[in-house]
Amino acid sequence: MCKLPEEEKGKVTIRPFQTKVTTQTLSNFDPRNWLKNQQTPYIYLLAHAFDGVIWGKRGDGGWQLSCDLTKPASPNFTQDELLELRIFSPEAEIYVWREDQLFKSRTIKDGVTDSENRYEAYDEPQLLWGTKGQMRPGQNTFVRLEDGSQGLVHYVPLPTLGNFPKNNEPNTKRPVSLCIRHYVRQDSDTGLARVTMSRLFDLTFDLEEEANGSQA
Repeated sequence: MCKLPEEEKGKVTIRPFQTKVTTQTLSNFDPRNWLKNQQTPYIYLLAHAFDGVIWGKRGDGGWQLSCDLTKPASPNFTQDELLELRIFSPEAEIYVWREDQLFKSRTIKDGVTDSENRYEAYDEPQLLWGTKGQMRPGQNTFVRLEDGSQGLVHYVPLPTLGNFPKNNEPNTKRPVSLCIRHYVRQDSDTGLARVTMSRLFDLTFDLEEEANGSQA
C-alpha cells in the first residue's frame, strides 16, 4: 500500500526488492485478445489512447473496461487508438507501449526468488483527478470522477463512492491515488543512486487523510 503512516509523511522509505524484469516485442498485437490471457496476479488496467483514458479491473468474470460501460466517455480499446497500457497489482506490472508500428512490453515482478536482480525501491502516491464522484446506476465497479471547471472526467474502478457527497457536489480533496514504485540503482561510474524504472502497483481511496502526492 502507498498510504503513508503519520510518522512517515515527508520521508522516503527505501526497501530492498528481488525483482525480475523482462521485455519483448508483441507481434500481431490485439489488445483485447492479449488482455484475456492476462490473469493472476494482475488486478487493474490503465490505458492511454489518442483521445482519452481507459480503466479496467479483473473480476470473477474476467476483465471489465470503462470503455464497455460508459461509452462515449472512454475511448475504444483497440490497436489503432492505443498508445500504451499497464496492468498491475502489488506483485507485478506489465507495461505495453507503441513504438512506430510495433508494440513492446516490459514485465516487472517483485519477490522472485530465482532472480539475480536486486533493487532498492520506494513508493509514492500520485493523486488522480476527481473531486466529484458518482456511481453509475445498477453497477458497483466504476465510479465517475469529475474535476475542474471544464469537467475533466474519467471512470475509475472503485467499489464504492466512499465519503463522496451523495449529491455529487465536489470535495475539497482528491481522495483517489495511484501507487507508484520507483526502483533505484547506483550508477557504477558516478556512484550516485538514481531511479532507473517505475511501475504502478495499487489504487487507493482515502478521503479522511490529507493526500501526500502529486496530481496525475
